Amino acid sequence: MLKIHKSTLQKAFIPMIIGLIGFSFNYALSIALTHILNKDQFGVISYTLMINSLLATFLALGTDSNSKYFLTLYLKEKALRRLNIYISWNIEVFNKPVIMSFILFSILFFIIDPFSLYFDHKLTEFEKIITTILFTAPFYAATNILSNYLLCDFKVRLFTYFFYVQTNAAMILLIIVTIYTDLLQASLSLVLMLFMLVNIFNLISCLIAIKIRSPIIYECFKHQYHKNKLIPKMHTWNKGARAQLLTNFSKKAMLKIDFIIMIYFAQSHSELGIYGVAIGASIILLAIPVGIFQHIIPSVSSIVKSSKDKKMVQELWNQSLLINTLVLFLGAYGLHHYAKEIILFFYGLNYIDAAPLIQIMCITYTFTSICGPKSALFAFTGNTTYANFTYYIRIVLCIILAYAFKDYGMIGVAYASLISEFTRTVISIILIRKTLNFKSLGVI
Repeated sequence: MLKIHKSTLQKAFIPMIIGLIGFSFNYALSIALTHILNKDQFGVISYTLMINSLLATFLALGTDSNSKYFLTLYLKEKALRRLNIYISWNIEVFNKPVIMSFILFSILFFIIDPFSLYFDHKLTEFEKIITTILFTAPFYAATNILSNYLLCDFKVRLFTYFFYVQTNAAMILLIIVTIYTDLLQASLSLVLMLFMLVNIFNLISCLIAIKIRSPIIYECFKHQYHKNKLIPKMHTWNKGARAQLLTNFSKKAMLKIDFIIMIYFAQSHSELGIYGVAIGASIILLAIPVGIFQHIIPSVSSIVKSSKDKKMVQELWNQSLLINTLVLFLGAYGLHHYAKEIILFFYGLNYIDAAPLIQIMCITYTFTSICGPKSALFAFTGNTTYANFTYYIRIVLCIILAYAFKDYGMIGVAYASLISEFTRTVISIILIRKTLNFKSLGVI
């Protein structure tokens, strides 16, 4: 019989609790926004955050995930020169799309009167959203890259905090300060401005955290190599980054495909708001495997090196899987059973249509989470092609099913997402077993 070791419990639960706290802040933020904005405005904010996330993924050019392999390897081997050269390359690659984003932001910002952009209501939401995204996405992308550096240096708790907690916590704090001290009136423009400020703060605080907790990495920022010295390794890194960019973008699109479809199928922004509330309430289930398996992730790459390493990682995976299953099913049952009560208590009667969506989504996210972070098994073993294949399967199937179920509105899109995610999960389990000889489900 499989026993859960005390050390596994400690390593799994602390990052999981940090992740759950982060998703709880996300939940609290969505509740706050639904109370200070109307349903249409909340729908606008929901797709603004989605587009910002997709643009940030593109700006990072795959270097955030690419570092999980190369940076972890160089830190483990204490190859300081290669570490320094790699970070120099990462900065060089990241600079180009960021500069382009800021140029586009500046052109749009100075063509339109900067004061009218946020302080009067003559402009459409579209112009405000585009300027916000072009400005904040580079900061968001840079923070993701730096937080992944922390993960590579085994600063798991700090990575989890920056990745899941700080943005939502800071947004809530600023909303409370600005509104309840009567400094500013609650509006869509206020929320967009606060989002800009929070992303700047996140990048600065993440850089400070690296300086204090990962001084080896921080020193590399101060000693940059000339471009000519980067050439020997550039081809390998560029190839890896391109593959990771495709994977990251596909994964983001796959996770948000139902909401992307809703943008086209929704009859109004208020339907986007309702669907966004349902996602915000049920997506907390994704925090469970992210936290529980976080301490194993940096070791996943070793399963392709020796059978001994594979056996060790499989044992740790199985123990974490048992914890994950227990917590996941408890959370999913609570969400499914109390969906109506959750909506009425936190969001109010205006959002009651989100209750049946939550019941469907909690099953969807259970399938996503049941085997742990499947994508990490592909990414850390150099099999991103297989991960991409599963993402494409889900995206295409979800689009086809959503079109077939379009007469059922939001419920139809939710069921399309559920069926396509179940299919992706089954295919992922089979591919992991066939390609890595690893049992992602413990027994399969």
